[in-house]
Amino acid sequence: MKELLEDLESAGSQRVRQAVAELAGQPLPRAALALCAVAWQRWAEGDPTRRAGHRFWRFQANRLGWRTADDWTDADDIRAALGEVLRAQLPAQWEALVRAAALFNGIFPVEVYIGNGDTGGYTLDCQRLWQEFAPYKEWFAEALPLSESLRREWITVAQIFWSHFRWQADDSFYGTFSEPACGYLLAQAVALAAPYPIQYYYFYRQLPATALSHGGPDSVGQELKLQSGLGLTYFYYAQYCQYHRHDYAAALTYYQRFLDAEPDCQPDNRFYLFDRDATTRSHPPSAQEALTEMGTCYWQQGRQPAAQAAFQQAIARAPDNFQAPYERLGYLLRAQGATAAALPWLARKAEVCAQTAMQDAGQLPGIGSLFYYDPSRPGPADLRRYPNGYAWCDPAARVRVLEVNELYKEVADAYFYELGDYPRAGSYYKKYLAHLSQLNPDDPLVYARKTDAAESQLRLAVEQGDYWQARSLGEKLLRLAPGNAVAQLYLARIRQRFA
Repeated sequence: MKELLEDLESAGSQRVRQAVAELAGQPLPRAALALCAVAWQRWAEGDPTRRAGHRFWRFQANRLGWRTADDWTDADDIRAALGEVLRAQLPAQWEALVRAAALFNGIFPVEVYIGNGDTGGYTLDCQRLWQEFAPYKEWFAEALPLSESLRREWITVAQIFWSHFRWQADDSFYGTFSEPACGYLLAQAVALAAPYPIQYYYFYRQLPATALSHGGPDSVGQELKLQSGLGLTYFYYAQYCQYHRHDYAAALTYYQRFLDAEPDCQPDNRFYLFDRDATTRSHPPSAQEALTEMGTCYWQQGRQPAAQAAFQQAIARAPDNFQAPYERLGYLLRAQGATAAALPWLARKAEVCAQTAMQDAGQLPGIGSLFYYDPSRPGPADLRRYPNGYAWCDPAARVRVLEVNELYKEVADAYFYELGDYPRAGSYYKKYLAHLSQLNPDDPLVYARKTDAAESQLRLAVEQGDYWQARSLGEKLLRLAPGNAVAQLYLARIRQRFA
């Protein structure tokens, strides 16, 4: 029977027809029925190269030839014969089993973008696919040792489901997606043997521009050189263990396996507007990100020296990358009471972000640079009105931009109030206010932060005894915030002092 099941995956249509005919006369275990359902789905779809869809050229089944046939005109007959085999064995369940097999239908993109080849997006299909698959999940898991093709498909689907859930889970539209789906698919995937390359993720950022043409053989070859059988699978499962199971020991194991498999997977240091990078949970996979998350896991375990070493190793991988965990190292040192040692690391994070190119509709200034946000005028039109702004004015990216630059304020406050280092405090207040001055002045959040920073700058001048500067700063603060109580109080004290 094993040979017959292998024949179901053949590209030769006559060979498949013969296998189906021989299977028709045998009692089949659950695993064999599951493979028949997968084959039914393959032939139901027909020739993948003729499939309409603006992203289909990127899909693994098309680019790597996972589903090929010498004669697609036999598709309807083969599908009907498979249906008869399933109906005879499972008269009341065969249609549900076929629907469950749609999870491995092959119409998944290689990129993180979640498209179904027809509409460019799953909408709610991920939830439906899992709901229909879940009652039969053990049937397909039992079939994994029998089918190399199914193993490839399973690994790929596990990556896509995690990408969909991980990066979209906070969105109101996708937020109800099932976490157990990701956990089950990934846990099975990391247990598989995958000595062959799996094109489970399109490393398009790490390829030369010439390799991004529509599916040329050269670009496929370059993609495969960048990945191992289970490398990224380990990374995603480590994330699942870390963030959802809080099993930090398991997360460390799988981050290390990813590092062993993909030691040269480097981040590209580009910030994408309404992509996964805008979240605060984690960044795209890379060796640097794996080391960063390992440091976080060590910290959660109370192993501070190991955490510090991991953060330093991550920074050394790409020191000028905005994803470098300068801030995590700084916060670790602060938690240990080493404020003076921590602050330069926090400041470095803000400086690196200011040098990072932001990507959406072309090259834009750094994360810490110009950023205009006008809630009343969302959309691409803002690029014409504000040439240094983001398309779509994504709120998640807006929050991220402001939060990164809050590090300047945090560093300034610490130098002022904790260490009494007035010159350094004054320097970082100036940097912070210089950044805020480039943001939309009508944004209430920007206005509130400008006011708060200006008040701290005024207090600093008074503490230093620089009353002439303090008077100037107080008057400037009143122009920014008429009637400001802090400005009025300090100006009154200065007038009394020199009366």
